[in-house]
Amino acid sequence: MISAIFCYYVLVTASMYWLSPWLMTLRSLYMATTTTNGSQTPIEFYLTLDATFYWLDNRHSLVGYVIYSLVILFVFCFAAYSNATKLITILSSIKYCSTLLHVISVSIDQLDRIPPTKTEHELKKIVRMHHIALRCVTLLERTLNPVMALQFVFCMLTWCLMLLYIVIVGFNVNVLNGMLVMSNLTLEMFGYCFLGTELATTGATIARQSYQFRWEQHSPDVRKTLQMIMMRSQKPLRLTAGGFISVNVEQFTMVVKTSYSILIVLKDVI
Repeated sequence: MISAIFCYYVLVTASMYWLSPWLMTLRSLYMATTTTNGSQTPIEFYLTLDATFYWLDNRHSLVGYVIYSLVILFVFCFAAYSNATKLITILSSIKYCSTLLHVISVSIDQLDRIPPTKTEHELKKIVRMHHIALRCVTLLERTLNPVMALQFVFCMLTWCLMLLYIVIVGFNVNVLNGMLVMSNLTLEMFGYCFLGTELATTGATIARQSYQFRWEQHSPDVRKTLQMIMMRSQKPLRLTAGGFISVNVEQFTMVVKTSYSILIVLKDVI
């Protein structure tokens, strides 16, 4: 459900990003064609990306502007699809690890409710599941480490520069598009941090429940097997950016505060 909501969100924001310059250009055309006092109102073509497009005159020609906008629409569709696929894949992978750890937590919690003769067998299954979960988290951390670092850097740069642009220039169509980009980056970063917090919390829950298990009432084999889970749970499970910055909601808040502080400094300097 969350993935579907995000896909719709990406579709809406990408459409708004492409439509806002188009609507402003149509308004400019309408104002130019409905002038009745004899004066000529110049037509202003608002570009989605402020750049020339090969040999087309997309700044002064209506035909060139239409061709340019259609090409940009195709590029935006591909970019939105790639962005949604990337984010859903990463979020689903983090959620899979959290769900697997949650299943292990529930299984440990139910050990006291099963017959003592089956405890050792169930505990061995939990140990195998815990090993798989730890392996998944390790691979996920190794894979997402550089991605999270770039995400933090891009978020801080986008927040600072976009808000600085608004303070200096004011609100216009370029600011609207920039705000859409900033909201997408913010939503991505918050999703990573939220699921990163959930992953760390679930891992800590396993450690706490393994210590709360009534191990003194079971055989030495059960105690040794449970000790494996206790030892493995001592290392906190977390996702990091660059290997040293934890990806969680608390860190997200700190990044927002740091970005605001940098914005204040840049505003005073400029």
